[in-house]
Amino acid sequence: MAMVTEAELVDGFRRLGVREGDYLEVHSSLRSFGSVDGGAETVINSVLRCVGPSGAVVMPAAQASKAVPLTEDEKQRGLTWKVRVLPSDDLETPTFQGFIADLFRTWPGVVRNSYSAWGARAAEFSHGLAPFVEAGGRCLLLGVRFNRASCLHVGDARVRTPADVGRLFVPPPELLRDYPDDTWWIGYDARCPGAEFDNSHLLEDEAERRGLLDRTMIGNAPMVLFDARPVIEMSVQLRNAQPYRMAGVEPPTPTSIHREARP
Repeated sequence: MAMVTEAELVDGFRRLGVREGDYLEVHSSLRSFGSVDGGAETVINSVLRCVGPSGAVVMPAAQASKAVPLTEDEKQRGLTWKVRVLPSDDLETPTFQGFIADLFRTWPGVVRNSYSAWGARAAEFSHGLAPFVEAGGRCLLLGVRFNRASCLHVGDARVRTPADVGRLFVPPPELLRDYPDDTWWIGYDARCPGAEFDNSHLLEDEAERRGLLDRTMIGNAPMVLFDARPVIEMSVQLRNAQPYRMAGVEPPTPTSIHREARP
């Protein structure tokens, strides 16, 4: 595969549907392209050229390391991943968000808080994605899985998760004690030691079925673009309508419900 150029990136983003004035949440994998002339800097320049100064670009800015390998004991305790929290002023240590997001947080004109944001309303969008979504924000996935779309969490408060599902993903007190959240961020699943459950393909398949996704390829990287609000609404509907399926859990039978209800 030939090296991807800035001109090819700009053409690909525009072909996908990125427009001047767009508000974009971007998640990315530089490696997914194969090879980019100029690396992460070229990818950032290309996105900024497409949206222009009347648009905005938002990327994750969480201060946490790349994934730290789990020990067998940690897997047996239910950990599915762990990352080490980094000092807020450490802009040198690579994070789990990748080269492009790491470079973007130091980009001229970027405002960095919970997110890194550039362009119109950057200060507002840097504090969270709810106003970004309300403003008509769109999500651009560059060679990464659907579960990287942070905007989907904007709808979490409206999801009614059954208690028997929710508790599967809540670390027990002893894990929270051993992995304090000012030092570690961890994933937990009581059913699947060492393997994070990912239902994002179910959301992606439904969004595809409803015609909510636009796709193209640039180099080796699959690109996905979607308007955040309708996909969030779809996600909330699906997770409320099919909570057990979405969590990969067998729904309780009438017999088990009756058994649990007895004193």
